[in-house]
Amino acid sequence: MRMFTLLIPALVFSSFSLAQAPASVTGDHIHSKGSWMFGYRYMFMDMDGHKTPNIRKVHDGHDHGEMHQEDPHEEIDHSKPHKHTMTMQMHMLEAMYGVTDDLTLMAMTNFLQNTMDHGAGFKTRNEGLGDTSLSALYRLYGDCHQESLIGGLGISFPTGDITQSDNYHSGKSHHPYHMALGSGTFDLLPSLTYTQNDESIFWGVQGTGAIRLDDNTEGYKFGDKYVAQSWIGVPLAKGVSVTGRIAGTFQGDVRGRDRTISATGAMWDPKQQESSVLEAGLGAQFGVSKGLRLGVELTAPLAEDIDYGVHERKWGVTLGLLGTL
Repeated sequence: MRMFTLLIPALVFSSFSLAQAPASVTGDHIHSKGSWMFGYRYMFMDMDGHKTPNIRKVHDGHDHGEMHQEDPHEEIDHSKPHKHTMTMQMHMLEAMYGVTDDLTLMAMTNFLQNTMDHGAGFKTRNEGLGDTSLSALYRLYGDCHQESLIGGLGISFPTGDITQSDNYHSGKSHHPYHMALGSGTFDLLPSLTYTQNDESIFWGVQGTGAIRLDDNTEGYKFGDKYVAQSWIGVPLAKGVSVTGRIAGTFQGDVRGRDRTISATGAMWDPKQQESSVLEAGLGAQFGVSKGLRLGVELTAPLAEDIDYGVHERKWGVTLGLLGTL
């Protein structure tokens, strides 16, 4: 162990190209034929309480009613203290393989830990395997060194459990939608990425989507999700670079309804799940050794437009260790 500890300082700052996207960005590059890349990323997000309007339950002829605000014209006091806070932790494993110099396959899976603090020592928790994806990345233009345009298309498989329950104030119930470990559906994952790199600066833009293809086993599907982001980076020294990133994320309302939910409130209301978030990230990358890099990025929201069932973001951090063979 001591030998390993002494070895780390000797490896850091070694000569290594770090003109790559920040640690929170995936699918931004491809690999040469026959080469592999393996990665581990840890993501943490701290979220504030969600807005809580006055809710009443309206029966719609089924066993469960839909939740609505008592008076849609009533002005809600957003200055009242939030009742719930939440943290999300994700451990993500990924592998990439260069089938040809133009085509790379990418597989990803993750383990999630979601914890909600309701106050007064009352917490609920949901953890387990998340969804798994398989994608193909293809070079449409450029040499993938100084300039590249990469198109991606993937499929997400519903390996994350959406049926776990816990005891809430109104009794045992499935977790709120945003606490689920996966979508429960097969999702289409398109992406398009453009990057440029020279000796003094590198940058890129990327658009991604998650398009739900069907309803899940509980009778609903999450709203489609779209992300548009751009980053810029500057090498500081051998094996060190810094990056800045800005990203906009849109998540639509849940379509359908989990009819097994017994809890009431905005978090369980499928029509209160839409969100639009603009966030900024500041990161750094370090060359640990030839073919191995460590990245870190801190994020914070710049603006949010969210429904009452969605938690407000406070801050987040992503750590990534990526190595090529």
